[in-house]
Amino acid sequence: MRRTLPTATASMMKMWDAALVAVLAVLAGTGICAAMPMEYDDLKPKEFAPYQLISDEGSYEVREYEPAAWACSVRDKIKSKREMMMMFVRLIQYINGENSLGEELAMTGPMTMYKEMSELTGIKKIEMCYYLPSRHQTSPPTPTVEDVVINRKDTMKVAVRSFLGKKLSMEDWEIQKFMLQKDLKEAGVKVVNYENCFGTMYYSPDKEDYVTEIWYEMQE
Repeated sequence: MRRTLPTATASMMKMWDAALVAVLAVLAGTGICAAMPMEYDDLKPKEFAPYQLISDEGSYEVREYEPAAWACSVRDKIKSKREMMMMFVRLIQYINGENSLGEELAMTGPMTMYKEMSELTGIKKIEMCYYLPSRHQTSPPTPTVEDVVINRKDTMKVAVRSFLGKKLSMEDWEIQKFMLQKDLKEAGVKVVNYENCFGTMYYSPDKEDYVTEIWYEMQE
């Protein structure tokens, strides 16, 4: 029998979702030029994390991402949207040259945000990750900025719901998230945990628009 999350945990989930919406807006370029030395076009991915499309179910896709190295900003406690935004800022600093090579790295996609929840304590972990360009996969530049680490991730199968546009509201995010949950449950798809999900936004040259995605990791 599934346990109901405590009130404090539910409120923390709402805060995380609200902060995620704010960060996704920044990923789309809103307000970033005033804060970062990178040009707006530099935020458009030059390369994407490789994956195999397992199936297209209409309202969602099943993808299998290859093992890869990612640069991640990880926090176990988030008390404000500002702290969430600082995770993004630190990754941009790493990309912009605060690394052992002292070089700017190409922007890639997707930049992911992941939250892991505990039913007892609320948010257990928040992780924002940047896929390292293929030329740096074998020997990733070491981060010289605080709170950024290199994370080598294993193969991961995810159910993905995509929708276009960068004007994202809290309501938009919640609607899309629960629609994906509904479709997966009706299809009998088993995911690792519905409380834990990935969110991302990136510019798609094929669609000539921004794509927001919600991912749930699938059980084998």
